[in-house]
Amino acid sequence: MANVQIHVSSLRNKPKPKKKYRARHRRMRKGQCVAVLRATTAAQIYLDGKTSSLAAAALRCGSCRTYVQAALILLRSENVTMLERVLHGHLPLQAAAKQVKQIADLVAAYRTASAADRAAFAKAIGPTLAEHIARSSPAERIAAARAVGVDLVWDTMVAPVIATERTAAE
Repeated sequence: MANVQIHVSSLRNKPKPKKKYRARHRRMRKGQCVAVLRATTAAQIYLDGKTSSLAAAALRCGSCRTYVQAALILLRSENVTMLERVLHGHLPLQAAAKQVKQIADLVAAYRTASAADRAAFAKAIGPTLAEHIARSSPAERIAAARAVGVDLVWDTMVAPVIATERTAAE
């Protein structure tokens, strides 16, 4: 085998331009992610008690159970801003659900708690307004009075105390 040259035509081996990928179905309609819209609709149907299971709600709306479960967490968190960000495609649904899972659990616990439990919880998590004022410096108190308004402080805090003390003294 002597010098054998293979001539390749440059026209023949040119890389073909890639076809522009176009999704079979539109992912966004009127600025909203269609998959998220279907999942949140299914989650709302489930919350309204119109279906017995998440799978049934997902089937009715053309979504999958895991996506509906993520939408359910997002709806239960009552975080409207996060829901809007997800609907407009700025944040993936499952990532948002992971972020707000604990908040959704807290909101659910708060909604089912009695008034006494809510009061005990408030006591446990932080100081009352009176305790906060007592620990504040005079400069902080003045700044707070200016921020909320002197009239509000006088009318809702000072005047009622004076009135009750006068009636008690009489």
